[in-house]
Amino acid sequence: MSLKDKFAGCERIVSFGCSFTFGDELSDIVRPGPFHDVDHKKPSNLTYAALVANHCEKPYLSKAISGGSNDQIVRLLCNHIRECPRDGIVIGWTSTIRTEYCGYELGHQTFLTGGDYRQAVIDKPEWGIFQKAHTEIMLNTPREHCLDTLTRNIFLVQHTLKQMNIPFVMINAFSDFPYRKNDLVGLDFHSPQSLYEWSESRLYAKGPYGHPLDEAHAKYAAELIRVYDEKTA
Repeated sequence: MSLKDKFAGCERIVSFGCSFTFGDELSDIVRPGPFHDVDHKKPSNLTYAALVANHCEKPYLSKAISGGSNDQIVRLLCNHIRECPRDGIVIGWTSTIRTEYCGYELGHQTFLTGGDYRQAVIDKPEWGIFQKAHTEIMLNTPREHCLDTLTRNIFLVQHTLKQMNIPFVMINAFSDFPYRKNDLVGLDFHSPQSLYEWSESRLYAKGPYGHPLDEAHAKYAAELIRVYDEKTA
């Protein structure tokens, strides 16, 4: 079964992930100027996920969120498939050190060790305590624990989608460290190498903020399609 056949019965293809799946710094959404500013209300149609949908001749919807965490991916995905079980799914798993919390006043917020939310802390002082506590927790959390937590989430999502007969493709969009070979047993990854690592190893251009650009996404999508089709031939 080809990738196109896999998604043949779907109404559309919907993606979940972080900025790599949203399409930060890709040419169709970047604003003119030296800072590669992005309109975060308008996902790119040049991402690997959008190109997979185009290859499969399906409408495309992105629910990826720049700066999002794997917790967020799982939450948004579960909410989506309850309402739209006829959609096909593309998932780009992200950094293991991002964690989503739900606070009574703050709602759902993703935090990252190192203070990606410095400006938010300035604008909302109450976030400062939250960020400091989170950073201390993450700095004292073994990296293996982060990886094991992600692996469990991936197995949960994969099992749920299979039980619901929802076709899906999963990739590793950005990883903090390589997956061990044993972690991939039983997981429907086409490659343990992340989009970021794959594009960097092939010297594709990156934007000022480190995101792979148009050519990398196009070549990665073509490789994903090729490998999947050969694997299932």
